[in-house]
Amino acid sequence: MEFLFALVLAFFTDPRTLGALLLIAVDLLTGIASAVVRGVFQWAHVQDVLFDEIVPFVEGYLAFYLLSYAGVQPFFAQYLGAEAAQWIAVILTTAAAGFSYLPILTSIGRNYLEIKTGRRKPAPVADTPTGL
Repeated sequence: MEFLFALVLAFFTDPRTLGALLLIAVDLLTGIASAVVRGVFQWAHVQDVLFDEIVPFVEGYLAFYLLSYAGVQPFFAQYLGAEAAQWIAVILTTAAAGFSYLPILTSIGRNYLEIKTGRRKPAPVADTPTGL
């Protein structure tokens, strides 16, 4: 149990996690600013975003982090050695963090454009009669 607690503590003090949380905070703040500029801000939507998008993201990344260090690392340690297994866990968690940054950065950019123009860019419509 102490090992798991130490891993969770390491997760929340890891620079990759802190970077993702910082980007999430910037995304949330720019999203709020965008909604205010467009005149459509509602606190209920902020709550929806927190519970439907942010919490599952953090939970999923935490699960991946725990799996990398508690599952993958010990498995590879018996075949490749402890140092190689540590590097594999670091590479996996860094890749996961890096890939998770991309959609957040895209959302921040979209929010910035909405703040600048005061309107939301329309979604692309398919060529079919139903729009699907």
